[in-house]
Amino acid sequence: MFRTEISTTPHQHLITHQDSILTMGSCFADVMGNRLAENKFSVDINPFGTVYNPVSIFKLLSQAASNTSFTNEGIVESQGIYQHFDLHSKFGKGTKEELQAEVQQLEQKTTKTLADAKWLIVTLGTAVVYERSGEIVANCHKVSASQFSKRILSVKEVIRAYENVRNQLFQVNSGIQMIVTVSPVRHVKDTLVVNSQSKSILRVAVAEMTAFPEVSYFPSYEVMMDDLRDYRFYEKDMIHPNETAHDYIWEKFSGAYFDEPTRQLILKWQKLKRNLEHKPFHPASAHHQAFLKKTMEEMEQLSSQLNLEQEIQALKKEIL
Repeated sequence: MFRTEISTTPHQHLITHQDSILTMGSCFADVMGNRLAENKFSVDINPFGTVYNPVSIFKLLSQAASNTSFTNEGIVESQGIYQHFDLHSKFGKGTKEELQAEVQQLEQKTTKTLADAKWLIVTLGTAVVYERSGEIVANCHKVSASQFSKRILSVKEVIRAYENVRNQLFQVNSGIQMIVTVSPVRHVKDTLVVNSQSKSILRVAVAEMTAFPEVSYFPSYEVMMDDLRDYRFYEKDMIHPNETAHDYIWEKFSGAYFDEPTRQLILKWQKLKRNLEHKPFHPASAHHQAFLKKTMEEMEQLSSQLNLEQEIQALKKEIL
């Protein structure tokens, strides 16, 4: 043995293609959300953009659950663009009114998504937070650092932030299941020492959160740190896990949250997906046209279990 493998056991509740899923949190929530979407799950991926600290994540969930509007005090103008301290930088408009309109639409959409979701996947990135006028912000939007104070959350603060939103979640969706993971992305900007402290706080907090019956923990952080445990599984920046690592973590996630029929369905779709990605030298040839027709038959058979309408319509255009 030259490594220590982390084994995952099937969760009490399992994800199916009939379930609606919402992911929120750090950029690893995007990674997991995109993997789910690629495999034909119904998923809304980080509707508020990437948010790294748990207080801001749970605040956004609270606002979505209660359909509470964002405060205008959080709006800031920087370099001619209006943004909100609770949201990712991608939400920016030329006027305050345009931003308010966009935020209102975002709130309404996410409130409905949360109400319909069977699963909420939350990825916590860091316990390091920035405060402005006593309020923790999700994003500083390149505003002068002099306007913020920086500190590290305590375990109690993280747990309290979830407790504050928990009742609201159940009021809007009594059957929701929550998967929490600590992001394996390293926050080296705050130094590796602080990153280690930050991840430890998040990990202890999540361990206590799993006392709530709706919360389960998926060990993506441990898989990266203690199972893969090698720089060849990182991107060139030595901060983000690479595609090989994502594949491996996804495999572990599948073992924990998908049953065997769901995994087999994913394998069938992946085979068809590779067929669709095939680029022939001679698209009009009899051989390729036969290949397309066979692929179409297989897709139509699978369409009773997965939503393949878009792919079927695109494939029809290629068949002569």
